[in-house]
Amino acid sequence: PRPTLTPTPGVVGIGAFVQVVDAGPQGLSFRKDPGLQGQRLKYLPEGTVLRVIDGPTTVDGLRWWKMHLRTDANDIGWAAADYLAVTTP
Repeated sequence: PRPTLTPTPGVVGIGAFVQVVDAGPQGLSFRKDPGLQGQRLKYLPEGTVLRVIDGPTTVDGLRWWKMHLRTDANDIGWAAADYLAVTTP
């Protein structure tokens, strides 16, 4: 069985809930793969809540986290850490 991960409060990590911040009017690119060349799946508006499920990895000088939308566990993608802040579920 896979161990249960307990997120550290205030720190982005696997199991943490994060929200999109400071992404501008267009929103944050949610990508199929980490990196600026990863296929964009959609733009996530400011305040969107996600749960971190893997990472981080560094690509194109940015730190990326793999996550799923809190409202849809099947909607999985990568986003740059520069536009994420820890939040409560």
